[in-house]
Amino acid sequence: MDDILTALVDSELTIRQLLERFGHGVRSPAAISAIRVQLSHARLTTEPTFEAGPLDTQIKVVPVSRSAQDDGPPTPSTQDAPATEVLDPSPPPDDAATTPEEIPSPRAADGGAQEPAGQQAAGQQPAGEYPDEALPGGTLRVGDLPSAHRELCTVGPQDSLDKAITHMLRWEYSQIPVLEGKSHLHGVVTWQSVAMLYAHGHAPSLAKATDDDVQVVHDTDSLLVALATIAASDYVLVRTQQGEICGIVTMADVATRFGELARPFFMIGEIERLIRGCLTPVFDQDPAVLKATKKRTDRVAEMMFGDYMFLLKAPANWQKLGWPFVDQAAFIELLDGVRKIRNAVAHFRTAPLTAEENRQIKQLHGMLKTLAR
Repeated sequence: MDDILTALVDSELTIRQLLERFGHGVRSPAAISAIRVQLSHARLTTEPTFEAGPLDTQIKVVPVSRSAQDDGPPTPSTQDAPATEVLDPSPPPDDAATTPEEIPSPRAADGGAQEPAGQQAAGQQPAGEYPDEALPGGTLRVGDLPSAHRELCTVGPQDSLDKAITHMLRWEYSQIPVLEGKSHLHGVVTWQSVAMLYAHGHAPSLAKATDDDVQVVHDTDSLLVALATIAASDYVLVRTQQGEICGIVTMADVATRFGELARPFFMIGEIERLIRGCLTPVFDQDPAVLKATKKRTDRVAEMMFGDYMFLLKAPANWQKLGWPFVDQAAFIELLDGVRKIRNAVAHFRTAPLTAEENRQIKQLHGMLKTLAR
């Protein structure tokens, strides 16, 4: 691993290639955590961050001393606050390095109480047979929204207003950027700007209908920080670290994404409530719970998801439940699948759950509702 890290210093590669160097095929929460730990131990970081944006984005691995994490107070970066757009084709500075808050503490990386899966993959031993992952300091970024990197429908400054309106009608858009090349933003035509054009009696032209008061954020900006800007403007344009306009994010996009994140979060919470409802009458303050939790507690209400697995693996405990028509191995396999999903959800994994993951959650939720009757 030291040879890999040494070879990476000052190298330029894509995010995909960085993942492959560390043996990861996808940018999962576990992969992000593992790579972040290895880089931080070697006092390295990437510019821009490898945690957001398309996998083919070019990044550079540099010593931490050259980034905003150097000694002294950090200088403001594009991650700290969304930028108000200056209509200038020059690209923004590449200062979106990983922030100190996002790097696990040495205690966590060196064997703290409970390690995220990515840190275990980097050589740490799990806390137990079925460890529950703690919440990380990860950041959901603007670039994690699909629309932030979706192909844009635009018009050029030489095009007619009729062309802009036709595109908006055809694709049911509320706004369309006026873009020269890939980075020189002139402004945006909106239905409101078109209405104001006619309200003031101006001759219809694209230039007159173009609103240059445009909010632009970068794809590496924290989505939570950018929310206020998106809410105030109803939409923002998204710019890459190379300076190109790469997408548009609306409040509808944000609501959809947070809905995708929140639904499994609340369903898994309901699953835990149902599990505890089934286990409490049988096992609360039972020595079996004390054994399952490694003497941490004997109360079912204080058990973690991995503890349920340990408890129900024991044949004697399974018999106590009185579920004669439920196969123990099949139930535990499904429970283990949902445990892994639960840990991904707790990490606010940027990729939406797969159809298979949603199916497992729905299946376990339905089974527990039936068994709890």
